[in-house]
Amino acid sequence: LHVVKNTESLVNSGPCFFVSFMDLLTMVRKEDTMNNLLNNKEYLNDKLRFWFVDQNRKLDTSYVESDDESYAVVQGKEGLPVWVWTLEDLSLDKLKEVKDALTKFVERENVNVTSREELYNYLVSTNYEYLDKDSYFELGYLECYKPVKPNKCDGYLDRVRADELDLLAEYFYLDRQELPLESVTKEEAYERCKDFLNDETFYVWRNSNNKLVAYLNYRESDKVARLGNVYTALDERRKGYCCNLVYEVTKRLKDKGYRVFLYTDYKYPNSNGAYKKVGFEDEGYLVQYNLKRK
Repeated sequence: LHVVKNTESLVNSGPCFFVSFMDLLTMVRKEDTMNNLLNNKEYLNDKLRFWFVDQNRKLDTSYVESDDESYAVVQGKEGLPVWVWTLEDLSLDKLKEVKDALTKFVERENVNVTSREELYNYLVSTNYEYLDKDSYFELGYLECYKPVKPNKCDGYLDRVRADELDLLAEYFYLDRQELPLESVTKEEAYERCKDFLNDETFYVWRNSNNKLVAYLNYRESDKVARLGNVYTALDERRKGYCCNLVYEVTKRLKDKGYRVFLYTDYKYPNSNGAYKKVGFEDEGYLVQYNLKRK
């Protein structure tokens, strides 16, 4: 189901494109797919935990499947992960509806899915043919309510320099190799890191020798900031750099009135311990897994 936000762009897309009144009416109705759900108390309580559901549904390219009451299956555009919000303790009939909705996505392309564990367990119990059990991953959700200053380390907060692009790309590549995230080639890492050079939300930590040893960035919307791309060089770990970097950026955001959270590998104690040291609290986890056509 393609959610169209801007029907004018379709009408003006070319001289050969024709939209009938009924087609246009249908498109407008698709835009209202989640209207009631957006005011649902349970959904609002989960809104940060399922941050990408709300972010992706706003895109002009988004695809949404929802009953506007108990579930929403959202993909920002083809090629992006699919996020699924569901009520807790969803009925078996509704879980089947969600499974059928997921099938529509995977029949178009292989997808990575984030959802509650309840949905994953249902897919396992029904022997869902597209489920790749080996891809199971627990995505931790941590929020900082009050920053806690860590033990001071050497170095300082700074911005990345253009002449550090090669080093930054190397770190980015190693980060993607180390954790079960999207894989990238070294060339792709280099191209991705070009965007960080002029990113006002991208921060680095330099040690006392002015070497770039850690970095992160954040994305914000409606006074909510999500930290991401947190990485410390392999030979610079256990020196307090990550703790101090995360603390300094988080404190700046909290001082401006932002809620701050991050996603993490729930079973990776080193990074989770660093986040908790500076005030992030464990709020549980979601699960990620791949759906693949045979």
